[in-house]
Amino acid sequence: MTMKTEFTDRVANSFLVPLTNIGDTTATTVNDTVLDAGIADMQIDFKVETGITFDESLASHISAGIDGILWQLHRYTGMEAARSESIRQRWERSLSRIAAIGDGTNEGADSRIMPSTTSVKKASTPVNDRLPAGDPQRWADYTFRLPVGPETDDVDC
Repeated sequence: MTMKTEFTDRVANSFLVPLTNIGDTTATTVNDTVLDAGIADMQIDFKVETGITFDESLASHISAGIDGILWQLHRYTGMEAARSESIRQRWERSLSRIAAIGDGTNEGADSRIMPSTTSVKKASTPVNDRLPAGDPQRWADYTFRLPVGPETDDVDC
């Protein structure tokens, strides 16, 4: 099924008509143009927030998508009511969970490419008989002294 069908099957028509026909109190059907825009905006936000392309075949994506579309439709109305705030919070929690688990192909916001190298670390070569500041060899001839308390002698390390 398409996301549009999934959404309209789960959300009551009496609830969708006013959300998709902003300002038109005589409307009796869902405005498909507004609904399609809500679906497209949800899919874009899904990709941006999770790093994963929305997949209509995954139940977790469908479940999150329902709240995402509702949030988009509420946002279009300009209403910042408690109901739209709770929808937004559910939407964000769903996205966080999906981003955390990824999609099984190492795709996702929390799938990071870890830095790696094949080069071997070696000491710096002195230039003009001096090593770069911070080079471990620079400190080889020093004897560090620990801070001492009032009852101990100064001890070399």
